[in-house]
Amino acid sequence: MPVDPRPAPPEAAIDLLERSIDQGATIAAIGPFTNLARLHQARPGRLDGVPVVAMGGWLRPLGPGLPAWGPDMDWNTQCDPRAAELMAGHARLTLVPLPVAARSHLRAAHLPRLAASGPLGELLARQCEAYAVDAGMTELGRAHAGLPDDLVNFHWDPVACAVALGWSGAVVQEQRVRDRPRSGATAVRGRRRRTPDARAHRPGRASLRRHLDRGRRAGSAVADQRCSCWVPVEWDSTDEEKTPTL
Repeated sequence: MPVDPRPAPPEAAIDLLERSIDQGATIAAIGPFTNLARLHQARPGRLDGVPVVAMGGWLRPLGPGLPAWGPDMDWNTQCDPRAAELMAGHARLTLVPLPVAARSHLRAAHLPRLAASGPLGELLARQCEAYAVDAGMTELGRAHAGLPDDLVNFHWDPVACAVALGWSGAVVQEQRVRDRPRSGATAVRGRRRRTPDARAHRPGRASLRRHLDRGRRAGSAVADQRCSCWVPVEWDSTDEEKTPTL
């Protein structure tokens, strides 16, 4: 069924953000942070102290058994580094760094349950299967011991939204970091700071609010100031899923 376009001027996004802030919303930033920077520039001070949970940030490699990616894979930050700096400098920021979210997977074994949930779930399952083929996700999973062999995708944005909704699987700590541009990419160097201590979920379990016992600190940001970060997690495998080693 065709969907009618609903074009809107760029200012509409800023207006929506401001209305949401006025209502006490926590902003879940799951794409480049340009609109948040534009809000700050158009209405100075409006972003100050606003709770923002952002999918992005990089402090360290993913770790053993996972792809040898670097900060250039942090699309949301690298797409508009200046916007990321403005956001980190003014918002009350909680980051869900890539090395954390990379441990949360959508697997082929999860798709039948998704498809059985209704027409929308069936469509999503088909799209996920097509994306996994196009992006080489199965090959990526089989090439790395820390990923499932039937990898379909990573739960980047769902994890960030779960944290924004107050998911009890994430415990916030604070850490201090500062930006360090390097080879055209914005990296970060860690210093003392509050970070979130995470106990992550395993996708496909009956409850998203599953707590796990062993976590380790990590985090990132893009400014020399305080922010909160969601911390990675280690889990025990009780099925055929591989157990990452942190």
